[in-house]
Amino acid sequence: MKSACRSLHESFWYSKDKWWKVTWKFLGPQQVQLFLWLVFKQRLLTNMEWIKRDIGQNGLCSLCGHGEEDLIHVLKNYSAAREVWFRVILLELQSSFFSGDLLEWIGINLCSSI
Repeated sequence: MKSACRSLHESFWYSKDKWWKVTWKFLGPQQVQLFLWLVFKQRLLTNMEWIKRDIGQNGLCSLCGHGEEDLIHVLKNYSAAREVWFRVILLELQSSFFSGDLLEWIGINLCSSI
């Protein structure tokens, strides 16, 4: 029974996912860990995610009017998000951040901080 419960629990939480350990071993507030998990699972409730779930009616960003409010727009391309990243990321790393894959970049940098 114990192994069956563990198996169900692991398959539900995707513990074999490459970002599972990165997310939950991150030494920070639990809210940040949950946020990171939602980001890696691409489950943040953006307007595009609402549309995918047949709940939303408009995928536009309500703040800037961008064509699609998806995960990348919210976390990387939205002007306010870009300003935050410019202040947080070292100058020499900014070009790789803005030209590369967001989730890979976050994961790699979280791995280096664990």
